[in-house]
Amino acid sequence: MKGGLGLIYCTDVNGIMQELGYTHRSEEWRLFIDSSKLSLKAVLLHNVNMLPSIPIGYAAHTTETYENMKHLLQYINNEQYYWQLCGDFKVIAILLGFQPGYKYCCFFCVNGTVVQDMNITLKRTGQNKAL
Repeated sequence: MKGGLGLIYCTDVNGIMQELGYTHRSEEWRLFIDSSKLSLKAVLLHNVNMLPSIPIGYAAHTTETYENMKHLLQYINNEQYYWQLCGDFKVIAILLGFQPGYKYCCFFCVNGTVVQDMNITLKRTGQNKAL
């Protein structure tokens, strides 16, 4: 338990996969992070749902903060696997670095209304698209 986080985690994902009889290919799995006021959870989900989910991190009595999620990602060696991350809006907002208590989770919203004339660059295609 590093940093007082009270975290139970797995650093040998390949070993777990081998024990379960699976071949671990990072691109076939995504990391789902969920948090509540009392716990933080990390689960690997198979992209096409052909295999069961695999819990790899859990912290009881842990608040949902950027620092706690950062520690969780470090402890499970996310930088080694680079799984695609998924979660609810609150988790994604925290991971993107929004202030705690940020009123509007959507980065397209200003004062609660969607910005209509914002241009974004699509990451995969590099094309500009007006919203």
